[in-house]
Amino acid sequence: MFIAIEAAQPEGVRYGSCKQADGVTYVILLSLDDDENNPLGAVPAFRDFQEKLKNWIAEPAAIEQLTPVGSYRLF
Repeated sequence: MFIAIEAAQPEGVRYGSCKQADGVTYVILLSLDDDENNPLGAVPAFRDFQEKLKNWIAEPAAIEQLTPVGSYRLF
């Protein structure tokens, strides 16, 4: 999926995924220039990943809004 996102190079999006030390918990960071429009939806591999994700998760994802207080090339 990341290879497909890199190839598509969607504008206005920064996306990353990190695995926590327990080996099963992931933290996904997504920053959009336009909160109303997520260009990742136009990437077929991302849509496939989102659909398959429903079969992998043990519980619904917790979506939390973050307010950056500092960043170096992340946001």
